[in-house]
Amino acid sequence: MKGDRQDPGAAEEDRAEEQEEASSGQERPGGRAGRRGATSRGESELAPVPAPRATTALVEDERGAHGSPHVEIVVAEERTGPLTVAEVEADPDVLTIAGQSFRSRLLVGTGKYASQELMAQAIRASGAQMVTVAVRRVDLDRTREEGILYHLDGQDFFLLANTADFDPGRHALAVTDWIEIDRYAVALAARLQEAVIAEYDRYEFHTIAARLQAFCSEELGAFYLDILKDRLYTCGADSRARRSAQNALHHLTQSLVRLMAPILSFTAEEVWNHAGAGSESVFLHTWYELPAVPDAQALLARWDLIRQAKGEVQKELEALRVAGKIGSSLQAEVEVCAAGEKHDALAGLGDDLRFAFITSRATLRKVASEAEAKVLAMPSPHAKCERCWHYRADVGANPEHPTLCERCDDNLHGAGEARRHA
Repeated sequence: MKGDRQDPGAAEEDRAEEQEEASSGQERPGGRAGRRGATSRGESELAPVPAPRATTALVEDERGAHGSPHVEIVVAEERTGPLTVAEVEADPDVLTIAGQSFRSRLLVGTGKYASQELMAQAIRASGAQMVTVAVRRVDLDRTREEGILYHLDGQDFFLLANTADFDPGRHALAVTDWIEIDRYAVALAARLQEAVIAEYDRYEFHTIAARLQAFCSEELGAFYLDILKDRLYTCGADSRARRSAQNALHHLTQSLVRLMAPILSFTAEEVWNHAGAGSESVFLHTWYELPAVPDAQALLARWDLIRQAKGEVQKELEALRVAGKIGSSLQAEVEVCAAGEKHDALAGLGDDLRFAFITSRATLRKVASEAEAKVLAMPSPHAKCERCWHYRADVGANPEHPTLCERCDDNLHGAGEARRHA
């Protein structure tokens, strides 16, 4: 492997030499390994390797065209003891793992680049197992390498933190008693699990890593968990609304920790220590059986329409934010003009529409055609509830609690609000 793009003819020559060496059991003097300055396992020092001519190293899959770019780390010649940073930077084939240094080959889809310096830093900071998964991404830029770890670990932390007081034996609810968006989240997880298990059967680890990252960042972080925060933090601790959310989070955790285990082993074990109900290891379990969600396909289709509308709302909110009229989306009120199936899907949410949009107020108006559909957004003129941060006309309605909205007052001192959809 060179520090810059390898000449195709040289690559072919290297492959021929490797095959000849493998068949003869001997290494040719001046062959590929000799040119790379490789050493035997018994040697205590690595032979000097010229510094790469580029800051990134091109690493190519030499096993032929297989149609599925992927990445693997294959540990070759081991050297005991840590390397200096200068040595790591000087040799693009050296990685330091848990205090030991290795010469490693990286096999990657043709045309993809990997920063050896970033990988060495990540290994020292995070451990070999995480980095193995990080570099299994097809696109090896810094954002994606760090992103898969951030999204998986970040969402795991959220799931565990918000189920800390949840006991499946005492707090489990029938799926039909869950809030609608909780059923939707589990239906999404079931679809993810089916796809990931099939990809494990085909050994498509790069696709699994991408799919898990997308699910955690887009389906959970950017949508479901973002909406869920209001219900988890403002509803009564033992209310149906909060327990419904915890039921869904519990099942999501049980599914995700198993799905990540084969490629994020140490992270999965750490999660299992908190979520495994006393069992020794996640590797002593099979795939999780998620509860069946009634009419799952219809539910997925309905919420796809709601999410389309939410995306249109977010564009208008971002325009207000850029103009300096709002900061948080809760500082805004929206009116959505929609037609057809989209209107019907949004109308079914009732007052929960504002929770789905994460705005302080949301109204819906039906129009005759998609040509008339639009979203109107404006800053809220009302006061902010200090507990839920919604801007509501009923803040201070109870003089005994002048800084609370009626909803928070009811959640704290009354029967609590009723949620059906979000």
